[in-house]
Amino acid sequence: MAEKASSRVKTLNSFIKWAAQFNDGQYLFRGVSNESYEIEASAYRRLPKGARNNPAWLLRINQDLIEKAQLLGHDQKNEI
Repeated sequence: MAEKASSRVKTLNSFIKWAAQFNDGQYLFRGVSNESYEIEASAYRRLPKGARNNPAWLLRINQDLIEKAQLLGHDQKNEI
């Protein structure tokens, strides 16, 4: 497998130019700041290493994240 080169996008215009190369298929942007992250949910990454096989901990963390998002109004539909 070829090694990929990393570079930072510093402006909106450079991001748009970079993104234009992906004009076919479907892509998923992970939204993490470091490519060394495994492909894991951020809630899972918040678990202590010893609790990663405990579904109750993961459920609690997800509930906390949802509650925080709701408090910020992220569950509200924009109506114009």
